[in-house]
Amino acid sequence: MVMRTTRARKSASVSLVVTFVLGLAVGFSLCYALLEGIDRERRETPEALAESPEAPAEQAPPREEPVPEEPAPAVETPPEPPETPEPPVSEPVTQEEVFLTPEEKEALWPGRHLILTLEAGEMGMDTADMIARRRPGGVLVVTGENDPPEIITATIQQAREAAGTGRGPADLPLGFLTQEGGEVNPLRLSGVSAPAMLGAPGGAANAREAGARQAVAARNVGVAVLLAPRLDLRLKTAPDPAPQYFGETAGDVAAAGIAFARGVLEQGIVPVVKTYPGMSAATLNGAAFPVVAEKDVQKVAELMLPFAEAADLQLPALLAGNAAVPLLDKSQTRPACASPVMIREILREKWQYGGVVI
Repeated sequence: MVMRTTRARKSASVSLVVTFVLGLAVGFSLCYALLEGIDRERRETPEALAESPEAPAEQAPPREEPVPEEPAPAVETPPEPPETPEPPVSEPVTQEEVFLTPEEKEALWPGRHLILTLEAGEMGMDTADMIARRRPGGVLVVTGENDPPEIITATIQQAREAAGTGRGPADLPLGFLTQEGGEVNPLRLSGVSAPAMLGAPGGAANAREAGARQAVAARNVGVAVLLAPRLDLRLKTAPDPAPQYFGETAGDVAAAGIAFARGVLEQGIVPVVKTYPGMSAATLNGAAFPVVAEKDVQKVAELMLPFAEAADLQLPALLAGNAAVPLLDKSQTRPACASPVMIREILREKWQYGGVVI
């Protein structure tokens, strides 16, 4: 009985141990299987993603597009002519203000080189209109035999009013007048000697005084420029009366004429020496214009000497004549005033004259 009980106890202990071992093995197996399954899912997931094609993204439900209305049948119209392409419109260019020097302003006014001859008296509408359009640099007033000096003033003022440039004696157009003394005396001055009397030996002082007196009278009537003195020699071929020439020799003419010019200048009036290269030696001889036919170089040089001295002194203005000088300019059809030889080569380059040539 005791042996049975002992065996039963031993059998029950063994059963408990076996049961515990089996339970432990089953638990360990379940735990291992669970962990192995999780680890396998982690390793297989990226490979599956790499091998499987990309799943299409979820597509939004299709939008219901409005059904376009059927256009109305087009009405046939005649084809229009093709439009001419318009040129591109350029934007306005803004210009800066330009400042001109007095010399540049003068260059834009060609009329300043023009001198008009006006008969003294009331100005006609056509003449006034021409002066307004041309705006000349000067007007040469020509008086009648009995015209008073006041008519010179009135004529010059009418010209300035027409030009619209001012009423002062220095405003353009300048007033020009031929006043020499003797028989050429539009200012009606008394006691004014003729040039022949002023050209006598020792008469230079008298010539200077005569020039100053006539310049004062010219200034009082609004004249700014005197066409005097005359530097031509008194020759037999001279076209004007003998008393209007200072003398027969170049020395006498130059001395008296330049003294007269200095007297004019001292009174603020511009003298114009005339008439280059020496009109007193010119004749027509069937030509269309005067010709200085002299072939002797020495005589032509003496004829031009007073003008050479005036150019050397740089007197302000010189009047060139319309006589040709074939000895110096081989062209037979060019007057001195239009000759590049007489003006540019001799007067400007050789004599270095820088004054105004009229």
